[in-house]
Formats: sequence, structure tokens, C-alpha cells
Amino acid sequence: MPVNDDNEAPIASKVVPEPCFRTPSVAATCVEVALVSEDGLVVDEVLIRDSKNLGSPPIVMSYALFLKLEASPGAGEFVEGESVLAVREAPDGWYSVGLLGTGHELTFSPEEWSVFVDGCRDSFFDVDRYGIAA
Repeated sequence: MPVNDDNEAPIASKVVPEPCFRTPSVAATCVEVALVSEDGLVVDEVLIRDSKNLGSPPIVMSYALFLKLEASPGAGEFVEGESVLAVREAPDGWYSVGLLGTGHELTFSPEEWSVFVDGCRDSFFDVDRYGIAA
């Protein structure tokens, strides 16, 4: 158990529930999104992962940054504070998504990205659906 800076009494560790990934698709492969809330009331961060590669770590971003992506989920750069999320479309139509400076990207087929975009348009990832606030 962690101790405080004075090496006195232990500090209780907060138990955060395992994130629940959601997708607006029943397809075998897709973009999956989890809204993470430590207290069950307010979204602290958003995780995006690739269902084709569950062993790869998800991309972790602030909810504010995710809202910018959700509002305009095409190729481009989305900035929130010092975080920059880059979405690139390759000539073959595949999309890569990653936070600049981390060296970690996820790659999605045109079909997978299209389903994600439709989910954004249909407000599938809105916090109101899950009983937590932004």
C-alpha cells in the first residue's frame, strides 16, 4: 500500500472499476470506446482501442479531447491543452489514430472507422446514455 510523503500512515488506494468498452457495431472488428469514471459520476478520461488487437494498449485521452473528435470524426488534429490527437487517412482509406509524441497509434479499416463515425453522429457515446456526467 502506498505511503504519504512523510512515510507515515499508509494511504488507501482507490479501486477503479475495469473500463467497459462499447461499440455501435456488432461487427467482428471495430473501434471500441470506454468512458472511465473513478467515482461513477463524472467522466475522467476516455479510452479507445482496436478490437482486432486487444493486446495493444488503448489510447487514453481527456473527455474534452474526445468531445472534439466526436464532433468532427474525420482526419485532422484535435487539440486540448497540451494533448494533440492526430487522425490520419491513408491513400488506401485506412485511418490511424494516436496522441502526438507517444509513438502509439491504432489503425482502423475504412469500414471500422465509418461505423465509429456513425456512432458519433448518432450520439452513441454520449455520457447521458451511461448515467455519468462530463
